[in-house]
Amino acid sequence: MFAALLALVPGAAPGGPVRSEAMQPKPPLTDDDGVVATNISGISCLPPAGGRFVCLLIDDNGRLAQAATVEGTQLRAGGKIRLIGKKQPPSIVGTVPDPKLVACSKGIDDFKDLDGEAVAHDGTFFYVTGSHGCARHKNKFRASSFVLARVADADVTAAAAADPASVNESAAVATTFRLSEALLLAPSVKGFFAHDLETEVDGKTTNGLNIEGLAIAGGKLYAGLRAPGRPARLPSLRLSWWPSISICCLTSSARSAQPMFVKSRFRWAPVEAFAIWPCCLTGGF
Repeated sequence: MFAALLALVPGAAPGGPVRSEAMQPKPPLTDDDGVVATNISGISCLPPAGGRFVCLLIDDNGRLAQAATVEGTQLRAGGKIRLIGKKQPPSIVGTVPDPKLVACSKGIDDFKDLDGEAVAHDGTFFYVTGSHGCARHKNKFRASSFVLARVADADVTAAAAADPASVNESAAVATTFRLSEALLLAPSVKGFFAHDLETEVDGKTTNGLNIEGLAIAGGKLYAGLRAPGRPARLPSLRLSWWPSISICCLTSSARSAQPMFVKSRFRWAPVEAFAIWPCCLTGGF
């Protein structure tokens, strides 16, 4: 989480020298069971108001996202927002990946946690993505990990002021499988979709697809893949949901008009330093 919080430090430049101070979380961030969180994997914040940031964070082992405020070195945990339940949301957009395309070696598991990896903000909504990969240790496919969720700013702001033990069960959360569908459009990525993550199977090392970072700039959503280690482009496809956002792809040779940093193997790097794949989808997804 420290790397993510560098974005909140004035003058911080990922990849360069920074002046940092230890954050003081009080009350602390907690997981879905109320235990102090040790697996925070993503954070994004609203623009500061009077030096105070309102943020949304995700723990990679749960179904809830937690709001928080950051002011100076003080991080105050707020309430939580339910992103998914124990069953697939009836209103989810898109189609769960076809079991015929799933190559997780231990088969298919129940709909469980999101396996949240990253959070991004577009000026109106927060977006939270699952890993879109097989469970790292169990090598099973869970449809819940292949979900992208959207949360309105108003719900996050309200949660940030709420008791940390509270859970908003009725927030206007939208969910989609469209990112999974988009990733399956690229031939050079499709072969790694729903494969075991960096696991040796029958003497061969797998390199299953896994999302680790998320960013939004210029109305485009960028998903940073930790694996596989090769660039890919997807054809343009017009879909009909979330029309204010397109998913687009960058390759290692691409350049962004605005400086952008994404997480790769637990470090932050400018987008031009390595390949990001996703999905040239226009008109929403």
